Parts: sequence; C-alpha cells; structure tokens
Amino acid sequence: MANTPTPAKLNLFEEGDFEELRGTEFTHWGPAGFAGGTSKIQFKAQQEGGNTFARIHIPEEQSQDSRLGSFKLNGWIAIDPMWKKVTVKVRVRTKSWRKNSVAWHGAGVMVRFEDEKGQEIPHSENLFVQEETPEWKELSRSLEVRPGTVLLRVDVTNMGTGTVDMDDVQIIPE
Repeated sequence: MANTPTPAKLNLFEEGDFEELRGTEFTHWGPAGFAGGTSKIQFKAQQEGGNTFARIHIPEEQSQDSRLGSFKLNGWIAIDPMWKKVTVKVRVRTKSWRKNSVAWHGAGVMVRFEDEKGQEIPHSENLFVQEETPEWKELSRSLEVRPGTVLLRVDVTNMGTGTVDMDDVQIIPE
C-alpha cells in the first residue's frame, strides 16, 4: 500500500507575503495608524532578489515615546468555530533599529482575537523581536483560539525607531 502524502497545512493569510503591495498602496491590508508625526514615518513595499516585503521606517528623531514611535498595519481573517488553535508565523529583520521605552514593545506581529461585536477578547499575543536582527528571523507561535472568537486581527508593527522589514505573515489552522 502506497503512502498517502499528508497535505501541507494551508496558510489562510495569502496577503501576508506582501506580493500584491505596491509602493504605499494597500490591497488587503488596512492602515491601523501612525502615532505622532506621520510625515516622518515611512511604509512601503520593498523588493530584493525578486521578493516583495513590507518595510516600515521610523526615523530616530521621531521619538522613543511609546505613542510617537510606532506604526501598525492591520490584516484580518475570519475564524472557523471548529479551530482550536492557529499557528502564526512571520519573518522579520531590522536595521539600525531599537525598540521604544515600553518593555513589551518590539517589531513584528500583534495578534488579537475579536468577538462578533468587534471587541477584543483579552489578551493579545505578540511575535516580536526586541533587538537588532540584521538577518531574516522567522518567528512562530501556536495560539489557542479564544472562545467567542470570530475574527483574528493581525497587526504588522514597528514600535521603535529604525527600519523593520516583514514578510511571509502566515495563519495556519491546527
């Protein structure tokens, strides 16, 4: 009897590769917001070796204040009530970067579970680097889906100053 291959786990967040992102236009992502001095914060699609990824740059003079040195971009995915867990993955690298003054802040992905009214179900989960990471680093975490969750919100985030590159955001049901 031949072995039947196990199907690959399905990434439900196809937009997480940023291949459809062009310049500063958002296709399936919605800008969650800039904090403070928006004219100095830069978000754009960047290409390198045929790969497109998201780049967020916050200049040093922007401030290390937690409200002024941050940028978030939202993505959403509907949650099947049968899912008990999801694996969240992202690739991150930084250049001339340092996090702001809040201990839990960093660069990467914030994951929030929301109910049918759009209210956050505590507590959010973070896949962050908190130090200079000049080479691509994959972050991955298996998360239990909170009871009552209908929507998973993924915030691509730079809570610091310097350059953060992110790519291959994945949501994989378990």
